[in-house]
Amino acid sequence: HDIPRHYLIVSPSIRITKLRPTMILKLPEDLILKIFSHLGTIPDIAHASQASKDLLNCTKSPKLWMEFAIRKYGNRAAHQSIDLYKGDWKAMLQDDNKEGVHPTVERVWKSNYAYNCDDYYYVCLVTAIQFDRTKEELLVYVDARGESDLRHPQTSYLYSEVVDGREIMIEYHNRAAEFKSFLQQETAGHFKGVLSFRLGNVPTSGRKFNFLFANRDPRWSDYERITLLDIDEEKGIYENLQQMDGFKYLPKDQHPFINDTPQVERERWELHVPSSVLQSDRRRDGMRKWWL
Repeated sequence: HDIPRHYLIVSPSIRITKLRPTMILKLPEDLILKIFSHLGTIPDIAHASQASKDLLNCTKSPKLWMEFAIRKYGNRAAHQSIDLYKGDWKAMLQDDNKEGVHPTVERVWKSNYAYNCDDYYYVCLVTAIQFDRTKEELLVYVDARGESDLRHPQTSYLYSEVVDGREIMIEYHNRAAEFKSFLQQETAGHFKGVLSFRLGNVPTSGRKFNFLFANRDPRWSDYERITLLDIDEEKGIYENLQQMDGFKYLPKDQHPFINDTPQVERERWELHVPSSVLQSDRRRDGMRKWWL
């Protein structure tokens, strides 16, 4: 605030640009809007707009907020969401597009069955997690394979733990509220879909959220526990997701499995299952081939 107003302050993270507002305004409007669209955040734009009345008017252009939305959410997600905000791009950004997209992290977490062997093998892969900010739900995408008695994912649990001194306390545990399958045909030994866990008013800051696949009692597990989220004291789930590798925004009508093909699935599983399991044709006990 002690800097003369004839300087245009682009962003606190960018050094001051010695351009007078009148010089900026000699540029074509589309170029001015493009410059503004790269400022970073809405507060940055508000800060820059204080340099002159003409620059303030530039920030009112719908083109600016459209550019900003496309850069943040991606072209497809932004345009699919705009009708939810009645064509108001700025309103979409102010709401952080809660109605149109899910914050998503796509990566693979692996949970092995404790008693696996080549003739009797089970694995659950978590391939993505999403946070539904309107319903306060954590969505967990699973691809689980095994023998014909593979348990249904509906019996999976999510629980949080917090370290108080040296003691780990389990504060919250919840069985999956719903499992939605993405398989065209259900087959014994294979489940692929999304589990939803209702969080409601559950505290999230300073906690770990762990996933247990297909366990009827959260106090024990014959599958490896997966830590999906390890949230800092001053952050929530959304802020934590944004800092994780593989973060993106996905339109609500587009799930992480949408581009799966048999080849993509095989390549995914080849990284996590021994070839002796994938390539075996028959079991000693006469059960069908593990790989579907």
